[in-house]
Amino acid sequence: MGEDALSQKNWLAPITGQLTQLLTQQRLPHGLLFNGHPGSGTWELGYWLARQLICTENGLWGPACGQCKACSLLRAGNHPDLVHIEAEKAHIGVDGIRQANQFLVKKAQLGQAKVVIIQQAELMTEAAANALLKTLEEPTPFSFLILTSYDSDRLLPTIQSRCTRFDIRPPVGQALTQSLGNSPLIDDYSNMCHLPQLQSEEQAQLFGTFETLFNDWLLQPQYMDELLAFLNEHSLALGWLMQQFSAAIRQANQWQGIRQHQGLAILSRQSPDNLTQAMVLITNASKQLKQLTQANKKFVIESLLIDLLKLIGNNAEMRTR
Repeated sequence: MGEDALSQKNWLAPITGQLTQLLTQQRLPHGLLFNGHPGSGTWELGYWLARQLICTENGLWGPACGQCKACSLLRAGNHPDLVHIEAEKAHIGVDGIRQANQFLVKKAQLGQAKVVIIQQAELMTEAAANALLKTLEEPTPFSFLILTSYDSDRLLPTIQSRCTRFDIRPPVGQALTQSLGNSPLIDDYSNMCHLPQLQSEEQAQLFGTFETLFNDWLLQPQYMDELLAFLNEHSLALGWLMQQFSAAIRQANQWQGIRQHQGLAILSRQSPDNLTQAMVLITNASKQLKQLTQANKKFVIESLLIDLLKLIGNNAEMRTR
């Protein structure tokens, strides 16, 4: 992953500028948190910063050359002074964090810097987060912890308070269209929630599958099992469900530029109060899944779909009138 991946997300430029200034001034914090929606560039930003720190050609605080041995090893994915941690299954466990803590205590093998990137740090268990705290509180020289997150609210406040935070805010609406190019998946009110399906063909196909399942469920509730399985399996799908009701509220208020599809036409016949209540139901279900790490995701989502059906009606005549 090089500069090209970063330049495609031009909204990251102000943050890379701030980080470059901190590097030049040799004032880069030991703990950094990059928070943003999936697709916003949290990982690209963390990897870019790791490249600047690990390059040996221009010193610890210089820009990455991309050509030295350190840069080549990093590009190949086997640099000895970089540890990348991501979730196995649903969580990041304490063992991986303890190994990272031990790694940061040791001396760097090639240059000066030792870097740990924790991807989706909000997935750390409580034990893992507590194990990380001491390292954040008492960092060793030239050690850097880079946390990326899609949902920083799920991180312990003590973790957040010990990191310098950068919130990534991509453009919305027409500005987003100009940044990423035209797409049939984008409308005048699109926002950062759309980024994954706009930038990945695989995610775009999944989004299309979701909309088909959602439309089928609205017309015929017996399709609930198919929609339930999809929502349970794909992490972005609950957000896509929220988008459908949000778009319907805009449509009901006669906002222009909303991308049309069958499900939206059905939902927009609902009263504004019903649509708003549906948004509350989805938000509460999402909070429950975030706050209760042992929550039965399938049960929560199934209950949500049942409640939504009760709210918007469950007969075909209502849907097609």
